[in-house]
Amino acid sequence: MPTLRKLQKGSDRELTHREHEMLRSESRGRLSGRYEDWSDLFAPDDAIRTNSSRYFRIAEVVEQLANTLHKLPERLVKFCVDPSEEITKGVWYFDDLLGVLVTLRARFTAAARSRLADTLVTRTIGEALDFCFEQRRMVLIEGVAGIGRTATLRAWCDAQAGLVRYVEVPSSNDDRSFYSSMAQALGVARGFAYNPQQIKLRVEDTLRESGLIIALDESQYLWPQYHRPRGIPPRMLWLKTLFDAGTPFALVAHSDFSKWQAHYVKKTLWSDEQFVRRLNRSIVLSPEHSKEDMLKIARAVSRGRSA
Repeated sequence: MPTLRKLQKGSDRELTHREHEMLRSESRGRLSGRYEDWSDLFAPDDAIRTNSSRYFRIAEVVEQLANTLHKLPERLVKFCVDPSEEITKGVWYFDDLLGVLVTLRARFTAAARSRLADTLVTRTIGEALDFCFEQRRMVLIEGVAGIGRTATLRAWCDAQAGLVRYVEVPSSNDDRSFYSSMAQALGVARGFAYNPQQIKLRVEDTLRESGLIIALDESQYLWPQYHRPRGIPPRMLWLKTLFDAGTPFALVAHSDFSKWQAHYVKKTLWSDEQFVRRLNRSIVLSPEHSKEDMLKIARAVSRGRSA
């Protein structure tokens, strides 16, 4: 509320009649109930404090409002899941809730982008990921260890403010760990009360309805660790099914990805033609940074530590 923001800039003191009136108007009569005589604050103009035993102080109003703010997370969830709720109408204790959320989002994304140095590797990864985001396609980014794949991917995902979910593909070969990692990123049930098939179905439903993009780090582990002569790669086939249903994927992997892919095709009767056809962009990162880029990275790390 504008009046309360102005009052908090000064020292704690008793409220004037004019301030009572302004607070009553801005709160739409919602501030009430904590004190027996709190209703005096929102009484008609000619009745304000005529026979009151004491005047309210700024701190009391702030405390009353703070007791209401704990309901904000619940209210924001309702705005997200209930189509009948209009966030543009806000809540009574924010004069511009939508504006506040837009500002916070801008600050969060700017902070995420500022975490990285502007190097050839970060630009290359960023351009490929932007293509995936804008065109809703599938991309593959391969690079050696220590080149900055994960740090760049995490920062880029954060800069999308929830529209892209980061998932680290587990190295284990079991279904539960794989689907649970997806469910955790999406915020859906993944506990031991659910079997892998139930978790898988919940993930599929969420992706189908949400339109989110999935960024898979350590994607080389999408290939099975054990080969059977007539085997198929179940994780890759599942991704193909989801991609065909409209979910874009950004695959970020160690340079072993292509080696494991070729090895799997050679050792089994499975053809990777359908997977290759769905890859709209495949990039191999430079195996090392230039001297100039190394200096940029050093300055970025130093800046981050000082902050």
